[in-house]
Amino acid sequence: MKNKDWIKNLRFFLNLVGLKQIMPEAHSWIEKRLIFEEKLSEQEQKDWFELAKFLILDKEKEQLAPEDIKLLESVEKILNDLLKRLKEIKGE
Repeated sequence: MKNKDWIKNLRFFLNLVGLKQIMPEAHSWIEKRLIFEEKLSEQEQKDWFELAKFLILDKEKEQLAPEDIKLLESVEKILNDLLKRLKEIKGE
């Protein structure tokens, strides 16, 4: 898969599920993030991912409220589901 193909696939999926109509604020944020991602090189994307991963793991070291833990788990599940669907679209 080309470096930027996942962005096109994610946009297609978001349009398919109608996120813009269901959650316009979330759709707007994701679209801004995708525009940002498109401008990055593959190495820069990896660097941003590693930074985000570090910040999440660092945050997990602190004591989180049960609501925060539940929210993190929900986001993780959603992202894993999206990744699985994108891989299905790609044919992996």
